Amino acid sequence: VRTGMERETEYLMGEHFSFIVSENEKALLKYEEELASPLSISEVVEKKEELTEAKNREASKESYVRNEFIKGLQAILDNAYLMPFEMRELANAYLETKLTKFKVGLLFAKGKTEQEKQRRVEAFYSALQKTVETQLDFHVKEFIVAFLKEEGLFTEEIGKDIYGLEIAFGSEMLAEVIKQGAGFTGDYLLLYTADVANELKKRYFIKAQQIFDKSAVVLKQKV
Repeated sequence: VRTGMERETEYLMGEHFSFIVSENEKALLKYEEELASPLSISEVVEKKEELTEAKNREASKESYVRNEFIKGLQAILDNAYLMPFEMRELANAYLETKLTKFKVGLLFAKGKTEQEKQRRVEAFYSALQKTVETQLDFHVKEFIVAFLKEEGLFTEEIGKDIYGLEIAFGSEMLAEVIKQGAGFTGDYLLLYTADVANELKKRYFIKAQQIFDKSAVVLKQKV
């Protein structure tokens, strides 16, 4: 006949065994869930490789298209002839007012000199605006539209950005480009007109790049 102590001991051992079995079942269940995962280790590795390859393709495609865009844009900018003979003559007249002790007349010389200075800067600035519009603005916009359409990146929203692209430059830019210590010479005239043209082209380049960056979002969706 078992004593009460034996029965209690047996009961406690049974409870302890049940607890151990229960805990082991929980651990096994977690293990089984992991093993029952829809992706094996090899499949996970393969999936990761596919994602890496897709990212590389995306980066490679975007890099290629961007480089082609820059090449085409640079060709447009290089071919834009902003400083023909007539423009250089206007630039020369303007530089004379900036690089020499420019003076007009004897009587009322100060007023006449200021009027002539203003006339010359306005003549140069106005002519330059028209040349930029016909030789640079039109061709840059035409190129961006054609390029993005060819690549399937053109959207109505981007089209609005392109046609709304505007490079605002005031007559003060003409003075800002003048190099400190420059002399009023034929050589400096050529350097100055090249600097003015390059400054304008640089501004168009930056604006065009910003538009491409916006279209790159569409490119990423396509890859």
